[in-house]
Amino acid sequence: LRAQVARQGPALNLAEAKLRKVEKELMGDEERNGIKAVYDAARREYDQLRQAWSQRNGDYLRVKSIARTKASQLRQKQAAVRRVQAEMDRWRRQVKQETTRLEDAAKALADAAENQRNAAKGRHDAARRQADQSKRQLQRSEQRLTEEQKKVEAFQKTIQPAKDQELAAKEVVDAAYRAKEAAQDKQRKGLDAWRVANKEYFEQLTVRNRLQAEYNKAVQELEQIQPAVPEP
Repeated sequence: LRAQVARQGPALNLAEAKLRKVEKELMGDEERNGIKAVYDAARREYDQLRQAWSQRNGDYLRVKSIARTKASQLRQKQAAVRRVQAEMDRWRRQVKQETTRLEDAAKALADAAENQRNAAKGRHDAARRQADQSKRQLQRSEQRLTEEQKKVEAFQKTIQPAKDQELAAKEVVDAAYRAKEAAQDKQRKGLDAWRVANKEYFEQLTVRNRLQAEYNKAVQELEQIQPAVPEP
């Protein structure tokens, strides 16, 4: 029995040494809580920056929509100018034709015989009325063109500020996006660190519990042997 006690003693000491070593290496609650706190802070920061980016992105999309709408309106106004220009070109050609017709009628009137003068004068007067009407239409077209061009020039002055606002909003939303992505990366790393810490902790805890059971068993076995050992 003394020999058995002598053999059991070192085993007990070894089990205790292993247990104490693992307990010393076991991650403490303070360290785990610190890792968890870092992760929680990163998660809150990401949530805040994600919301900020969402708001900035909404602002950017509204400004972008305004700029696109203005660009579309400008194209419509420029198209209106082109239509008036085309109309004015048609009236110029019409005036040229009517002027030629009036000149021919005037020449015919001058060359007309006495008995044909009334008819020639009627054709001349009709040609003059048609020429005058075409000239008035041309003048109206010219006035309309001037008005439409002024509208385009005035509206063009609002285009650049809208573009500048869109560019500024794009820079803001891009910066917010980069900040959000950096915070998300930080959050992922924090979560990875927390998972690793938990895995390490529970692995160490499992080893400690196993060694604690081995130590308790060794103590129990030694306690069962010692009472039976006679005094020397």
